Amino acid sequence: MASPPTAAVTAAHLAPGERWPAAAAARYDLRPAATSADFDRAYAVLEAQFGPAGELERREVLWRWWQAPWPSTELAPITVRYHLTLAWDGDQLAGVRDHFSTVDRRTGRSVAFLSHALVLPPWRRSGLATLLRALPWADLQATAADLGVSPTEATLLTEMDLVAHDDEASHIRLIAYAGSGFRVVAPWHLPYAQPDFRAPSPAVPPCPVPMLLVVRQLGQEARTDISPLRLRAL
Repeated sequence: MASPPTAAVTAAHLAPGERWPAAAAARYDLRPAATSADFDRAYAVLEAQFGPAGELERREVLWRWWQAPWPSTELAPITVRYHLTLAWDGDQLAGVRDHFSTVDRRTGRSVAFLSHALVLPPWRRSGLATLLRALPWADLQATAADLGVSPTEATLLTEMDLVAHDDEASHIRLIAYAGSGFRVVAPWHLPYAQPDFRAPSPAVPPCPVPMLLVVRQLGQEARTDISPLRLRAL
């Protein structure tokens, strides 16, 4: 099974204050991975960027997610869909984005788990990154609609390295997230560690990486708090 159809991205999917990149929207074609060749090409691009740092799941893991969604039943009413999208500039691959849409049919709570977004060097600062940032919200809406669910609450969730006093890059990332409507959840309220993505081995114990969770409460980006129920959903 290929990725679910990519939803149409509009200015409504941007964070308040973000500028709609009209030229980029007209230039780029965002298409879901529809064939195994699409998957292989997208994975190779992500692996080259994120693999050396241990920030990418193994190919067989994402392949299984891409082939079929998480089964949803009356006893397990949460549906999870994996989205793998390729951004094309004519016949050239300009970027790749992957993320998960998660919808609870019982409560209407929906969460988009952001995985990776990559704009290849020749296409940086062209507005494509803004389109890729907006895509998970569009896909989350489309997934909920396909399931016949009206979201009662929608959240974008991602992770970032711990902020270090002497690490300028970590401060820059945090400022960039804030500009896109995200806020850090205090780790004493919602502790998190990125799983060890290496292949399991009896000789090498798993080594999760502590990280911060960063959330955008869709439609409520100005909030400086988060409800316990929302935390539980995350």
